[in-house]
Amino acid sequence: MILSKCKIALGTVQFGINYGIANNNGIPSDKELEKIIEICITNDIDTIDSASLYGNAEARLGKFNAKGFKIIGKFKGTTDLEIRNEFKKTLSDLRVDFLHGYLSHRANDILVNPDLWKTILQLKEDNLILKAGVSVYFPEELDAMKEIGIQPDIIQLPYNLLDRRMSIKIKEYAAQGTEIHVRSVFLQGLFFMNTQNLPQKLSIFKEPLEQIQLLATENTMSLAELALNYVLMNPNIHRVVVGVQTKKQLMELMNIGGTQTISSKLVEKIEEIKIKEESMLLPQNW
Repeated sequence: MILSKCKIALGTVQFGINYGIANNNGIPSDKELEKIIEICITNDIDTIDSASLYGNAEARLGKFNAKGFKIIGKFKGTTDLEIRNEFKKTLSDLRVDFLHGYLSHRANDILVNPDLWKTILQLKEDNLILKAGVSVYFPEELDAMKEIGIQPDIIQLPYNLLDRRMSIKIKEYAAQGTEIHVRSVFLQGLFFMNTQNLPQKLSIFKEPLEQIQLLATENTMSLAELALNYVLMNPNIHRVVVGVQTKKQLMELMNIGGTQTISSKLVEKIEEIKIKEESMLLPQNW
């Protein structure tokens, strides 16, 4: 089965800040950013994921006519006024009239103050956003939201070869009509690091990474092909957010996305690989 490349969404954190444990290219120039946007247009990548916390990424995107994309924004504000001011600046920086989705960057902010959700729903009512959502890190956050009656239109969450904590939630919420966006497909580049040179704090990943590398070799595919297509093949996932620093990187992803079939037997082998300390799957704990 060949998978649709348009499930890929452009992540933009690298456009505003140095991000990723394996990022050796830094922040792309305006010229490189323009080329990246052109590749998106010509390859049917219709979704751009951004956030106020991504430095000046939104302002930079605004220079390249982002109106033709479905833009996902994320807010950090913790009061009605902060969110509205932040949203106004996001629209201004991006030079757009509305967003496809607007997400709480931290689901816990909504859990601490559920009234913030009313602010987002009002933006939706005013046709300034099409979908209201949350970015989550733990399955328990979704359980807590459900308990207080919050049903997001979009959920963004981490999911990859090693971090499968959200598997059940992905299936559950997709069945309810929620748009599922996943991030951290390459675990911030950790998958591509030399296992012999891992920092001591990441030594827990040595054996699991070597197991994944072996599976990729045995199935005659690159690690990037295995990681990307494992996520793309999930029918309950609507968008896979990937970040790049160069046109070349994006083209490489486009060339491997949807080109490999991940057999059920291979999936079983992948899911046998476990990380003992699940907290280490979150890059903020590195």
